[in-house]
Amino acid sequence: MTKDKVHIAVLIMAKNEKKRLHVTLESIKNIADSLIFFDTGSEDNTIDIAREFCEKNKIPFRLKQGIFVNYSVSRNESLDFADSFEDVDYIILMDVNDELRGVEYLRKSAETYKNNLFY
Repeated sequence: MTKDKVHIAVLIMAKNEKKRLHVTLESIKNIADSLIFFDTGSEDNTIDIAREFCEKNKIPFRLKQGIFVNYSVSRNESLDFADSFEDVDYIILMDVNDELRGVEYLRKSAETYKNNLFY
């Protein structure tokens, strides 16, 4: 069995989060192989902050723009969008204000799990 590099994507749904988004983004820069971002109608520079962060850290930025319907509908739309990327093995679902810690263990666990699955 060949060991494959695992692709970990971070999924964030946001609207007008310019004040705190940078904290969440900084916490994912050492784990995210891509950022899947569902913006539900920001009127500030939330999208630009996310895009510039990804460019600076060489993380692919996958953007979907929509409108906020309600939490359930919008969250499901973001999950459907995230599920459309065939290269993603694992999705870390985060909200702005979340901070990811322990990333050094997360990748190792994900790779161990993926490479020990029997199909």
